[in-house]
Amino acid sequence: MTEVTLTARLSSTPIAKESEFVNAAMLRCVRTVHSFDASAYDPQSIERARAMWLRRMESEHRSTSVFSALCGQLMEAGATLDMETIVLRMAQDELRHAAVCAETVVLMGGEATVRVRVPVAPLAVHRGASREECAMRNVVYGCCLSEMVNCARFVDAIDTMSDPLSLDVTRQLLSDEALHGQFGFHYLDAWSEWLDANPDVQKTMSRYLRFAFAVLEKDLSGRDMAPLTLSDDERALGIPNPRRIQEVFYTTVEGAILPALERYGFEARASWETRSLQP
Repeated sequence: MTEVTLTARLSSTPIAKESEFVNAAMLRCVRTVHSFDASAYDPQSIERARAMWLRRMESEHRSTSVFSALCGQLMEAGATLDMETIVLRMAQDELRHAAVCAETVVLMGGEATVRVRVPVAPLAVHRGASREECAMRNVVYGCCLSEMVNCARFVDAIDTMSDPLSLDVTRQLLSDEALHGQFGFHYLDAWSEWLDANPDVQKTMSRYLRFAFAVLEKDLSGRDMAPLTLSDDERALGIPNPRRIQEVFYTTVEGAILPALERYGFEARASWETRSLQP
């Protein structure tokens, strides 16, 4: 593994203008705040907020590779054109999110530059699964699981933050993440007849979910995060509370994700209860 520098710098070619056109056309929530009042918060809280947005910049940029690679799997599975179109749109959303996070870092007085590891991890190919199930597994994990948790986190953060810039940026990201989470279930709706005709896939998907839930818990539950007492400034700026991250994670999985997946013939609750990192 090596590293490259990730920045929000644009090229000096006409392509930069074309990129602006694309981003403007795809906005689901228009931003209204483009300034930050540093005098309202203590410097340490601002520094933590900058670090948070810098991590998000890296994470959003990396997620672009997931959705762009997923489009190829959808093509191989024979998905409809609208599904392929929106997967590519979601990849573009993540690039735009990276730029928004970078702008937030700069407005908060930081430098939107970070070293990231390359090459980018490839999308799982799920050996032994059909092309259709391979794509479905990655849609379920990427959208029905991961993005649903991300949506819930943003909603919870909005409930406690009060800084105008942080609120404005978070709302914009949430407006897109909501689509990303919904996409997974719309995709399953589109394939519901195929699933009914292939009950063996419902069984293998349920077995896959045992592993998928364990990975999700490992990566997104926050269970390994140290307890943290937030100051008023940190809450205002949207610094996540580890205890709330855990509560939101388990509430979202058990109250929203499991019953939704059960509708498609998956034994989601049993898979969750027997989750394991052993394949």
